[in-house]
Amino acid sequence: MHVKWADFLVSKTPVNSNNSDTDLSFVIHKDNGASVGEGRMASLAEIKFLMALGKTFVLIHKQPDGHWRKDKRLSKDNLSKLFGSVS
Repeated sequence: MHVKWADFLVSKTPVNSNNSDTDLSFVIHKDNGASVGEGRMASLAEIKFLMALGKTFVLIHKQPDGHWRKDKRLSKDNLSKLFGSVS
């Protein structure tokens, strides 16, 4: 039995060189428990909206062997610490 890490998994995070929230986009996946869903682009606004609805997010990284590794849980509180001046 596989335990879900979160509602959504974030596999790619933005590089925010000019510190503009509108430039932030992410690749998110549904967490299917036993598998990682297909990735799609999501804006910071969408992630904040989904968080406001109670959805959870975890950063993930693909390992050389093809398996995903769980990283930090994203929250409203740590978004600004992780991605600059987002609020």
